Amino acid sequence: MEERWETQWQQFLKTLQPVHPGGDKSKMSEASPWEDPKVFLASFEQVAQACQWPREEWVACLLPALSGGAEMAFQKLEMGERENYGKVKAAILKGEATKMEARRQRFRQFYCQEVEDPQMVYKQIQELCHQWLKPERRTKEQILELLILEQFLASLPSKLQKTLRILTGNDV
Repeated sequence: MEERWETQWQQFLKTLQPVHPGGDKSKMSEASPWEDPKVFLASFEQVAQACQWPREEWVACLLPALSGGAEMAFQKLEMGERENYGKVKAAILKGEATKMEARRQRFRQFYCQEVEDPQMVYKQIQELCHQWLKPERRTKEQILELLILEQFLASLPSKLQKTLRILTGNDV
């Protein structure tokens, strides 16, 4: 039975592997299954439930798929927490929220002291915005929601902003 689970999981992972003729690495990183950890983990959970994997084995099944920030989040957990799927998932999602906040701040705090090449400055700002909002991955509605949420938080007193960020794990 365990072999069947492993086979099904490996088949699932293969469906997530990007296929790019010519090995264009920039496209490969865009298509990484961990590009959106929330979506990847939801897919993983659907497979795990459909295959009726015991929940206590989910982390062991997830380990081969961990990479990048998800793997770093896992490594930062205490040894005892590494076997708890709920804690692993929470750490991965918190790490993603922290990265997204850092990208937002880089975009919002960009400042050009000397403008030698306005086109270059524009491209830098554009790149920072794309890193934060990820328009290739998000719908217009999702991008609007991010902008509205940012403006909402900015309109709140700073003490309330900090409280919300703590309560939501920096997800707002």
